Amino acid sequence: MGTALLRCLLMTNLADLLKEKLNNQIDEMGKCPTLFAVSNTAFTRTRKLDLPTVMRAIISMQGGTIGKELSKLGIDVTASGFIQRRDQILPDAFEFLFHEFSKGLPARRTVRGYRVYAVDGSDVLSPPNPDSELYVKPAPATKNGTIPKTWNMSHINAMYDVLNKLYVDAILPYEFDEREAAEAMIKRYDGAPAILTADRGYPSYNLMETVNRNPLMEYLIRTPNSNTFYFLKDLPMEELDIDREADITTVQSEYVPGKNSYLAGLPKFAEKKKRVGWKYGRNGHLNIRVVRFRINDDPDPKKAYETILTSLDRKKFPLKTIKYLYHLRWGIETSFRVLKYNVGVLNFHSKKDNAVCQSMWAALTMYNFSMAIAGNVAVEQKDDKKHKYAVSISMAVFECLNFFSEILVHAPPDGEELIRRIASNTEPVRPGRKDERKMQSKGAVIFWYRIAA
Repeated sequence: MGTALLRCLLMTNLADLLKEKLNNQIDEMGKCPTLFAVSNTAFTRTRKLDLPTVMRAIISMQGGTIGKELSKLGIDVTASGFIQRRDQILPDAFEFLFHEFSKGLPARRTVRGYRVYAVDGSDVLSPPNPDSELYVKPAPATKNGTIPKTWNMSHINAMYDVLNKLYVDAILPYEFDEREAAEAMIKRYDGAPAILTADRGYPSYNLMETVNRNPLMEYLIRTPNSNTFYFLKDLPMEELDIDREADITTVQSEYVPGKNSYLAGLPKFAEKKKRVGWKYGRNGHLNIRVVRFRINDDPDPKKAYETILTSLDRKKFPLKTIKYLYHLRWGIETSFRVLKYNVGVLNFHSKKDNAVCQSMWAALTMYNFSMAIAGNVAVEQKDDKKHKYAVSISMAVFECLNFFSEILVHAPPDGEELIRRIASNTEPVRPGRKDERKMQSKGAVIFWYRIAA
């Protein structure tokens, strides 16, 4: 039996198994509905809309009106009745489902035995709701009398496996800022050995120390080419790979300019401040590897070089590998685009905070379901083609959504047909292709005919 055929058979079984796993997890939650409901009486009576039915509907909904989506799913209830039932479910129910389903998903791709994660955040615009804590108040009217649009701004802080294309953890909507959210996810991480990558908005003494205290993680963080950290001040703007030490104190009398950093510590008697300087006692000491390399021919050296702070071993991870690992971080940016526009996290069917949070966790779950299948489909490569071909992610997600929800007559009936359809929808891979980044402000995409009160 050929390797490609064997892999295809394994993937066929995997698609059916993942669908069964997700359905079984929802059914298990339905056995104890009061754990996931807003009250002890919700979902205790036998009705058309029990907890599993409502949760499957929310996970399966795409961009149509509530009535159309319910009709596709074969749920014969009114839109208002459905909204009343979903309001009885806690957002924690979908968070629990996301974590339980994501455990044990196939993640074979590593770099020298390490899974490669990226942490980042992304804003999610939802319909304006003045009663929400996430409501952005309108700005003053312009000179010509135009009143600016209003919206609700939610936020996803995520930890993402860039090689296996899976969300590992997430915090939402605004419980923490991005650094604090990253620290919280690092502290509770207990999976396989991993390398955490982050962009230049994340470097801090606390974040590096938090990773150092988790034996399962190493870090690789880009830092601005500036005097953000005192141990970078005397470094030449050229390619280098050196070790540096950083000393931190929370006592002013021990502060020596150029030799250590003075940061505020945790207050002894007052309440904990929202943002503190150093969270790990009176003093701290960090050993940091600093890597700097050229990325372009810009005459301004600050634009021509990137500086990376890392805890990775130099022998096992030389400069070339560091470049490759940081380049992988961009995968989380493309994942947010797929999450928003293909999985449809922006297709909100309610403007209430509870429902918005439910939809965001549901979209993260469906993303992992889709990518665990599509990300492992083998595509046959032909010698007479100019480019290599890969799975079309947009079509793969569409087919996986239909496969799980079974909302269309022509939805894939089983894993074998699903894999065949995914493998038949491909697109060329063009390495090095560039397009100028188009920076423009965006407002919430609001379809009032779809939004429930």
